[in-house]
Amino acid sequence: HNFADYRGADMLTPNLNELSRACGQTLFELGDIEAAARTQMRQHDIQKMLVTLSARGMMLVEADKVLHLPAYPCDVYDVSGAGDTVIALMTSAKMTGLTDELGMQLANLGASLVVAKTGTASLTPGELIIASQTEGVDTKLVTTQTKLARWREDAKTIGFTNGCFDLLHPGHIHTLSAAASHCDHLIVGLNSDESVKRLKGSNRPVQPEQDRARALAALPSVAAVVLFSEDTPKTLIEALSPDFLVKGGDYVAEDVVGYDHVTQNGGQVIIIDTLPGHSTTGFLKTGSLKLY
Repeated sequence: HNFADYRGADMLTPNLNELSRACGQTLFELGDIEAAARTQMRQHDIQKMLVTLSARGMMLVEADKVLHLPAYPCDVYDVSGAGDTVIALMTSAKMTGLTDELGMQLANLGASLVVAKTGTASLTPGELIIASQTEGVDTKLVTTQTKLARWREDAKTIGFTNGCFDLLHPGHIHTLSAAASHCDHLIVGLNSDESVKRLKGSNRPVQPEQDRARALAALPSVAAVVLFSEDTPKTLIEALSPDFLVKGGDYVAEDVVGYDHVTQNGGQVIIIDTLPGHSTTGFLKTGSLKLY
């Protein structure tokens, strides 16, 4: 109820309820939260205040600036331990010389992983590493083209394949690994949710596009993921002009979308045999893949 005990602290990390009690009023609006934090900072000589806002993320208040990060979207099962996770990650960030802004991003991400677990759960380093690598997946063509220019400057070969990748299974891993073996960097064109519905039916996709993109981006064989909304990746292929266009299945190379563009620009179309017995549609029809 009183932050006087924390006088002189470098950083205080109250949750919204604690800050509300300390200032004697119910806080909700972000502007009011910032103002209340600054009042407490002045009164008790606190340098910075990181206020956790539950489903609305967190706010870092400093003498001359404020930063609000929305919470990562996640299924919340138990909030026990979330505040401890935030404190631990912010402390780790400061001890290892990271900026408070980056520490805040890691703390925000870590808290989202912890509340998705049941009970008072801890966070493993591996969970945080994987999440931090994939949470910020950029699926925009313009970003990939920037990477593409850098790769070409370094004389790297570019591969491209595409698909819905609704449920990532061993057949997908096989195809992507084989595709990546033909090039230095593999770009995956990913059908958007709207595109998948048109191609597969109203009950698909099983997973939304951002989840599918994150799963693909976590694979070591995939260098970039780009969303496209058309039924075919023809426009995307023409924008990227890959050195290798790879397709899994029993296709004839000449029938693959993008064949003319790639071969006319000196590229090659490669057909990879799929892994027998693995298809998302087959799994869903037979029930051999159970969804919980």
